[in-house]
Amino acid sequence: MRLSGGPTTRDGLAVRLLSGSKRGWAGADPPAAFYVYEPDRRAIRPKTHLDRFKGILQVDGYAGFEQIADKGDVVLAACWAHARRKLYEIAKADGSPVAEEALQRIAAIYAVETRIRGQAPTIRLARRRETSRPLVEALHIWLKTQLARLPQSGKLANAICYALSRWTGPMPVFRIPNSPRAI
Repeated sequence: MRLSGGPTTRDGLAVRLLSGSKRGWAGADPPAAFYVYEPDRRAIRPKTHLDRFKGILQVDGYAGFEQIADKGDVVLAACWAHARRKLYEIAKADGSPVAEEALQRIAAIYAVETRIRGQAPTIRLARRRETSRPLVEALHIWLKTQLARLPQSGKLANAICYALSRWTGPMPVFRIPNSPRAI
């Protein structure tokens, strides 16, 4: 995948958009990234920019995206990398066996995505349902179990709460053939 240069933000951050012929989801459209600089994090910002958007929107944990999903024609797909990063930082700093196991479980889900990358949407959906879904469901149960055993004010409990707060029932990757990567 090639990266093409783009404009810079007011603070000098380079904006790059994905372009080229690599289509990880095997769709007809090229992959894309959308970036708009705003001077603040008010919820009206994404709502205004994405007002006419319909489809699956892969997002971080920013609450401003919730209003976009309220209209019903947008499905939010939480980003695994944000939840994983919090667990990674704890594992690295503290050597937490719980954080380490969570990372191993997430790595197994990542491995499925690696194997199905570039395949047709229907094949990816089938593989996710048969292989990823049991891993994700087991991770969900395991995280809830671990959370019940931890002091609620600790860093690890906060990281697990962050991950669980973004669990949205049947995840889009298990029900929509053209959904973005599961992770």
